[in-house]
Formats: sequence, structure tokens, C-alpha cells
Amino acid sequence: MASNHTQHYSLSQWQATDEVVRTDFNADNAKIDAALHGLEENKPGRIQHIKTVPAPGSGSSFTVSLDDIDWGQWETVSVFFKCPLYSTIDEHSVNVTMNGGAITCVNTGGYNTLLLHSAVGPTELVFLPGHDSAAFIHALTFGGTSELTYSDSPFSQLTSLTFTRGARSYSGPLTFPAGAEVIIRGIK
Repeated sequence: MASNHTQHYSLSQWQATDEVVRTDFNADNAKIDAALHGLEENKPGRIQHIKTVPAPGSGSSFTVSLDDIDWGQWETVSVFFKCPLYSTIDEHSVNVTMNGGAITCVNTGGYNTLLLHSAVGPTELVFLPGHDSAAFIHALTFGGTSELTYSDSPFSQLTSLTFTRGARSYSGPLTFPAGAEVIIRGIK
């Protein structure tokens, strides 16, 4: 059995008089494997799944909590709104507000919502914190519309997104269709 261990990972270090034991090697290999796996999982530039939130089967809005996102840890955070295709651009829209509308913003469409798009299918909203939770909120939208959105509030204050169904000329129920969900991913 090793009489000494390394400072950082407590790997075995034997003296000339120590008995070499196979279980020491196995334990060291397990520690090395776990450390290497952790490096691979958290290496910069790798897309990581943060969470998936399904839209409710009823109701015209739902809120996704962002309390568990440490904006200072992320280069980018992608909010992918996966929604089945609708029949026409004029019938449906989805508005997204930050913190229930408490955080205001401006975008190229001039709207005071983070995202207003005619829902013709999936839409992706890419936040750009750049590892700085004190940076002002800014994001790019891709999908039914593409635009730049910015706010004078910092990412550290962004704690939720509310998705609300809207309609311009549609008279049916304003619920989210089956299969609609929000998938949040990030790059560290």
C-alpha cells in the first residue's frame, strides 16, 4: 500500500519499502478517468444541454425559469422553441418576455418583447453573455423572423422567459400544440 499521495488528486506514491497493491492502481485509474471525463464534459466550445421544458397542454402562456443559469459561466445560451408548423404566418404568433415583462428591450422589429414572431415552426433565440453576468442583455433570433434584441438590463437580472400565444386572425383556442417545448443549451 502506498505511504504517500499526490497533492491534488491523492494518487498513490510508493516508497521503496511500500508494498505495491493492485487496488491502489485501480483506485488511481478511477480518479484519473473521472477527472478526464469532467474535462471533456466541460471543455470550452462544447454545446451542453441545460434543460428541456415542455409547453403545457392547456393555457395560452407558460414560464421557463432561468434561475439555475449562471450567466457568467456561459459564452452563449441558446433557447430553442420547438413548435410544430402552423398553417399560415398571419394566424399565429409567439411573444416572449423577460421576467414577465419587467425587463424591457428593443429589437429590430421595434417590439417591447424579447421575441415576436409569426410561428411558422422552430425558432432559436441565442443569448450572448460572453461569460459576463453584468453585461447588458443582447440576443439574436432565428426562425420566423431574424433580429437583434438588446436591453439595458444585465444578464444577472434575467430569471425567466414567458412564452405567450397570440393570434391576429385566428378564432380557435390559443394553446400550444402537442409537442411544443423549449430546449435550452449553452456553450461555455
